Amino acid sequence: LKWKGCTSVGCVAEVSAMAGAESLAVKVLLFGPAREAADAGHLEVSVPAPGTLAALREALKEACPALGPLLPSSRFSVEQELVQDEASAAFSASSEVALIPPVSGG
Repeated sequence: LKWKGCTSVGCVAEVSAMAGAESLAVKVLLFGPAREAADAGHLEVSVPAPGTLAALREALKEACPALGPLLPSSRFSVEQELVQDEASAAFSASSEVALIPPVSGG
């Protein structure tokens, strides 16, 4: 993990891919408790190509340890569609990806 920095709108970290492998830089939008935990509206992380949500989840945990407790129960959306099957979900560097933390209400 190579920390690149933080601004008022987001934090940037890079997770090193295997030697010789391509990586994707992905911007992940954050909402609710995830936004509060990261103190940012988004995180930018790099994951090995092709991008998998399992790799993205791990990259987010490394980039922002405060998200760790939320990640197991959070879901992802890709291109504004809630992902139903994380194992088969695909995304690219240009995809809109969002981390959706658990919500409650009444």
